[in-house]
Amino acid sequence: MASQTTHVSVLDHEQPLSGAALRSIAEDLACAVEGVELSIPPDETRGFVRLTLTHSHEAWLIAWKPASGLAMHDHGGSAGAITVVSGTLAESYFDREQSGHGRRRRLHAGATVDVPAHRVHEVRNPGSARALSVHVYSPPLEAMTFYDAGRD
Repeated sequence: MASQTTHVSVLDHEQPLSGAALRSIAEDLACAVEGVELSIPPDETRGFVRLTLTHSHEAWLIAWKPASGLAMHDHGGSAGAITVVSGTLAESYFDREQSGHGRRRRLHAGATVDVPAHRVHEVRNPGSARALSVHVYSPPLEAMTFYDAGRD
């Protein structure tokens, strides 16, 4: 992955993509970047590069240092999909449209999960090795809101 190219296609639609389409894109990109080493700046816990930007979606490759994470956040109304390329990620989440307690899950290399537009989640690397993941959002991200995990 020598260059950080952004691709925009005039064939893309303005409508948000379905969960199935987002999963398919994430899985295809994960195959394409398998074996890639993405650098993480020395003072950071994650490194990332945008893989694709179109009118309908965007995709990011994210490298996670061991024991790093991103606090509770949403994607500003965008739906998404995550594919773990290598390592393990843990997700804690709740859906604003459903009542009840939050959930947790571990995502191992090869796993792909949906991130509905109404989801608030925390993603972290619980392991002692780096992790690499592909994240696809539709429509492209315009905002992210971070939440205090200690509050309801």
